[in-house]
Amino acid sequence: MIIIFLIFFLICYLISFLIVKRFIKKNKWQWFFIIGWIVALLGFIINVFLHHDFGMDGFANISDLKIALVFSIYETMLEPLHHILFLVAVIWFIVEWYKKKKIFK
Repeated sequence: MIIIFLIFFLICYLISFLIVKRFIKKNKWQWFFIIGWIVALLGFIINVFLHHDFGMDGFANISDLKIALVFSIYETMLEPLHHILFLVAVIWFIVEWYKKKKIFK
């Protein structure tokens, strides 16, 4: 299950890297962290619908891969690393905005 967790985590940030490389010109690191967090959050939201497939009958007729995927995505959202990186990027944007605002006064 830890392998699936790492693969999901890497896929989120690979998608983020590709989006930033293609569309963003300034503040690439900040956008990389923010988009990575958003992709992980979207994966978590999709995971909620996958989890409903289990139903009240338990894990009958559900593949082991799907069970591992669902629980690894929950672990990804509990992992504090991407939340911390998201907060650092948001704070960085606020500081840059404040510096620009202060210079023009």
